[in-house]
Amino acid sequence: MKDRSVFRDYREDTTAYLMKCFEEDFQYGKISRTVNKKGDVEAELAEIKACLFREYLPIINIFDYYAGTSSYPTISMNDFTSFSNQCGILDHTNIKLADLDLILVATCVSINEYVSSAEKDMQRYEFMEMLVRVAHERLKDKNYAKSVPDAIEKVLYDMVYPNARTMDGENFRRYYCYNVKTNEILKKNEQHIKKVYESWL
Repeated sequence: MKDRSVFRDYREDTTAYLMKCFEEDFQYGKISRTVNKKGDVEAELAEIKACLFREYLPIINIFDYYAGTSSYPTISMNDFTSFSNQCGILDHTNIKLADLDLILVATCVSINEYVSSAEKDMQRYEFMEMLVRVAHERLKDKNYAKSVPDAIEKVLYDMVYPNARTMDGENFRRYYCYNVKTNEILKKNEQHIKKVYESWL
């Protein structure tokens, strides 16, 4: 149905496209700087990247939900704190508010030309970096996990996934957009919709 609808030119979230987005997110952030320089840096970084890409789609779906209810396309500092509290990241024992502030400040230091370090609202690539920094903070407890990738998975599966709100844009499009009725309504009103859109450009 999609190839015959008004959405025919809409890009699908293929594995190749997600990998391209992931590589750009990784490049914009500073996750490589969190790796312990005393060990095998390249091997550990490769393991962290592999772990994050396995979880990339649910991570960005969670980010999109909170950005959509915050200061889209970012998550504000206050909403990030609420998210951390909701998910148990901010547990006031292993990670206190002062620790969370340090994580946020370190994450928001920019090394790219697109975002100022003074900007404290969280971009998508910073959200991913934040998860890595939380994993590092939890690893101060030697019994928490054996490695950074293990700690990242524990943060996600024990804290974030069970408690965070999320969205699934691909699922929404497949079930609610790519159908005859939706297409007929949008096609019928296409010119009016375009005029409304162009009036806000």
